[in-house]
Amino acid sequence: MPLGLRHPPPSRGNATRPSDPRLTFDNSHLLITLPTPTDPDGTCLALLDRTTYKQLVCQTSYPCPVSRPRFPAHHIRSAGAAGIGLFAVRNLAAGELVLAERPLLVVPAAAPEEDWEACVARLPPAAHRSLMALSDVGPQNGGRPAARRVRTNSMRGVSLSGKEQDYLAVGALMGRVNHSCTPNAVVHFDSRALALELRALRNVGAGEELRISYCNAGAPLAIRRAELELYRFVCNCHSCASGQAGDAVRARIRVPDLQFITSPAAKIERCLSQVMQLERAGLEVLAAYGTCVALLVGLYKRLGDFDKAAYYRARTDAWGLAMYGDANRRD
Repeated sequence: MPLGLRHPPPSRGNATRPSDPRLTFDNSHLLITLPTPTDPDGTCLALLDRTTYKQLVCQTSYPCPVSRPRFPAHHIRSAGAAGIGLFAVRNLAAGELVLAERPLLVVPAAAPEEDWEACVARLPPAAHRSLMALSDVGPQNGGRPAARRVRTNSMRGVSLSGKEQDYLAVGALMGRVNHSCTPNAVVHFDSRALALELRALRNVGAGEELRISYCNAGAPLAIRRAELELYRFVCNCHSCASGQAGDAVRARIRVPDLQFITSPAAKIERCLSQVMQLERAGLEVLAAYGTCVALLVGLYKRLGDFDKAAYYRARTDAWGLAMYGDANRRD
């Protein structure tokens, strides 16, 4: 077997058509269909180096089936000025899986846009139509039409090997999820299943639009707006509308220093205050939220309040599930 792999390599992507753009990457990279052309959960076209490919397919349980919600959880419809959006069709609990899909395309973030364009040209016809139907920020931002869609609709920071987070993944459905600086959902990439997963970050009501953050939600307003310039819109969420007040809230967010607080009750009060502040601001997406909720588990155990410890354990688990997926479901 090539590269000493436990599985034979997936078949190559579509045959090059005469009109396809020329690929510029060298022989150290593969353009391949993952996980196999006949996988029942669908496939994605991936451009990756041989070392990453080896690390990918040698993961325990690779390839895993794509997770599915027990009951339909979303539908796509108009989101007004935001275009098309995803909406909850029923009440969703924090951590609950909304949808999962194999991406249409996975490419290195550092690859030239010419290579993105060439990869798009080699997608199967249905996948090509799905990608080209996604939003295009327009020629004002430069680049080629297909590459612009990759740039503006992809999930960034994707890791295919469990290490380097240097890939982009474009999903036909994930590309429809709109932005908010106070998101109620997050996208996680499960490399073993080769799937993008959208999960609720907090409880979401039926009919509510599901939104993720395209930028660093904990950054000041000026930085968030600069990061969002790529997408050619101005966020009007309540956090952005509050201007300096929203920045003041973010400036106060930190994991409490409990080292010099001797009273367990005082430690709990400090953590609860931070948790409530983050929830009021809609910033459960920040790591400080998960840390504070986890701290409450141990603090309530020390007080002997095991009911509250169990309550915050459940919230910690739901937060971790939303942020990182169900890492243990197949181990």
